[in-house]
Amino acid sequence: MDNRLDMIRHFPKRLNRWKGAHARLWTLTDGMPKLTILLEGDDREGCLMIFCGSPERIEAPIHWSNSDISVEMDTGLFKVVDRGANVLISNCEVGLDERKTKPWEE
Repeated sequence: MDNRLDMIRHFPKRLNRWKGAHARLWTLTDGMPKLTILLEGDDREGCLMIFCGSPERIEAPIHWSNSDISVEMDTGLFKVVDRGANVLISNCEVGLDERKTKPWEE
């Protein structure tokens, strides 16, 4: 059985809580590349960090409003998309981390 199916069923509920949030590309590391997307809202505390490990391709503005991000199956791994903002992060590992504080508040 494809373990991606088990992983992907947890993403929609958490991402839905952050629908409409401000999104921005937060960090991109080198070596084993990891892209982090930060979601935050004016009306809520904390943030959601989306980690995209070893992405094959990154198509996204640096920041955008009214985000509607989803995680879908891709060749071998996952893709992170926000069709309204023309965002596509393809063929990557994905992790979500909801935090009570924003990175600059820590």
